[in-house]
Amino acid sequence: MIRKLVLVSALIGAAVVAQATEVGITGGRSNRDAGAEDTWGITAKHQIANLDVTGGFTRSNSGDSYSIGTSKNVKSFGPVTLAVKGGFAYVDNKIGTDGYALVVGAGAAVPLNKKLAATVDYSYQLGQDRISSQNGNRVNAGVKFSF
Repeated sequence: MIRKLVLVSALIGAAVVAQATEVGITGGRSNRDAGAEDTWGITAKHQIANLDVTGGFTRSNSGDSYSIGTSKNVKSFGPVTLAVKGGFAYVDNKIGTDGYALVVGAGAAVPLNKKLAATVDYSYQLGQDRISSQNGNRVNAGVKFSF
């Protein structure tokens, strides 16, 4: 069942990337309940109505995370745009059982040129008891390219 879910998620992810309006690369630090670790990931965003729908993949030493969520720009300060974010993740836990988590956070983007922007995001992940070692704060920085 889990393999089918991962396959379907991968196919949906490929479709999202094929029609993405933005693609991003991130790196960061995760302060999980089980200890801190470095992370890296990729994202693909597509705008639907006034919401940005983002699919993502994040890798760390303790597990991989496949996420889908939405964000809404809430405020701009000069070139800096602030957004609130929320979504769900499937955590492929390398040190235990897999599970699902709720992810909430906020982010900021600063354009570097017409197509490229620097990003900083904070998120908090709260998962099922079986993946509670993955719960905690995450801070990521990266760049995103707009089409």
